[in-house]
Amino acid sequence: IETNFVVKSKRFLISAEEKLMKYGRDKSCKLIVINPAGAFESRHWPLENYVTFCKHWMQHDEKTQFVIVGLSSLKTKSQWLKERLGGKLIDLVNETNAVEAFIIVKMAHLVLTEDSGLMHISWVQGVPTLALFGSTRQDWSAPLG
Repeated sequence: IETNFVVKSKRFLISAEEKLMKYGRDKSCKLIVINPAGAFESRHWPLENYVTFCKHWMQHDEKTQFVIVGLSSLKTKSQWLKERLGGKLIDLVNETNAVEAFIIVKMAHLVLTEDSGLMHISWVQGVPTLALFGSTRQDWSAPLG
C-alpha cells in the first residue's frame, strides 16, 4: 500500500523550500530532522543526547544540516539546541503549517524523533526514522512495521 503524502499544490512546496532557505538551508547538505516533541515527560530523550548525536553525525558527514519543526511549545528546546549547534540547525519551530512540515520531513535523509505526531508523519512517508519510545510497552505504542 502506498502511503506517501502527495502535495498537488506547488504553493506549499515553494513555501516550505522558501522557509528552509530563509533560515539557512544549504542545498548541498543532507537534512536530518530532529524532533524532541514527545507528548509526555516519560517520552523525552535528554536534549544533550540530540546534540551528541548531531556532533557524532557531523564527524562522519560534515555536509549535513539539522532541522526542527513543530509548535511553539518546542521553542525553548529549539533555542537551546540552536545555541549548541549554531548554523547547523535550521529552527522552523512555529514557522510551518502541517502541510509544510510534511514536505520538509519528506525531504529528510533521516528523522530522529520521540514518539509524536511528526514520528508518524515520517514513518507513513517511508522516511528512515529512528523513533525513541518512552517507558510504555512497545506492543501498546509502536507503529506497525
